[in-house]
Amino acid sequence: MASGDGTAVAWLANTLATFGTALEAGQSVLPGAMTTAPFVAAGQEAEARFGLLGAVSVHFV
Repeated sequence: MASGDGTAVAWLANTLATFGTALEAGQSVLPGAMTTAPFVAAGQEAEARFGLLGAVSVHFV
C-alpha cells in the first residue's frame, strides 16, 4: 500500500474518519514505521545505523 507518495497517510486519515476521529495538526505520522517514535529529552543522543549506508546521530538540546 505505501508507495512513498502519501498514500499510506491518506489511508490512515480515511480509516480514522470511519471511527469518528482525525489526524490533528502537529501529530507525527510515521508511515511504514515498524516501531513507535521514541520520546527524548534535552541532553539525550540517538543514533541509527544503516549497514553499508552508514550512520546518523542527533543530540537533543
